[in-house]
Amino acid sequence: MKPEIEILYWWIAFGGTHMVGSTVPLRTWLIRKVGLKGFKAIYSLVSFATFIPLVVVYWGSRHAGAELFEYQPSLIRLTEGLMFAAFFFLVHSQLTANPMTTSSEMAGKQARGAYRITRITRHPMNTAFGLFAVAHMIMNPYAGDWMFFGGFLVYALLSSWHQDRRFLTTHPDTFPAFYETTSYVPFLAILQGRQRLGLKEYRWWSIALSVGVFLVVQFIHPLWIGGY
Repeated sequence: MKPEIEILYWWIAFGGTHMVGSTVPLRTWLIRKVGLKGFKAIYSLVSFATFIPLVVVYWGSRHAGAELFEYQPSLIRLTEGLMFAAFFFLVHSQLTANPMTTSSEMAGKQARGAYRITRITRHPMNTAFGLFAVAHMIMNPYAGDWMFFGGFLVYALLSSWHQDRRFLTTHPDTFPAFYETTSYVPFLAILQGRQRLGLKEYRWWSIALSVGVFLVVQFIHPLWIGGY
């Protein structure tokens, strides 16, 4: 089996089990049988069982397949900008309360008004994954690379859409207000006048942490992972 096809297979396995496992009927049935913690444990085990082979297959066959375009060194600064934005969203997704996260669900927290990064998008972690994907697709011109990194982009888009649909169904009393004042697409709610940017809500140390994580990864990437 060609590496790029095997990568696609594992993406379908990971994404498919993720989507099917979080459909309202199956999710509700499993939670009723094993409880919320039990469901989360099963969900996590299935995720690891499909994601780890995906990474292993890609790692063993990087730059496999046809060369789709000629690598452009001049795009390195664009890639770095996208990766800094990805880390900014990722760091703040962990520092900002969001009713759509697993931790909020486990704690029984309901949707409230948007705050900090959720003013930009209600899916900051998936936004980080999408930016990560685009940044690496720019720098890796081979079919196998695009299959691997492109999978993150497709997963981020579909997962965010699916999560919106699920929360609208399972939290009809509290989630719609949060949904209507935030956006799936970053900055869209702000541009449409449904939300404000809220720059004063960011702390200097959270921005410094985003910069620090970006610089550390930028330093170790060529040492541990390689790259152009």
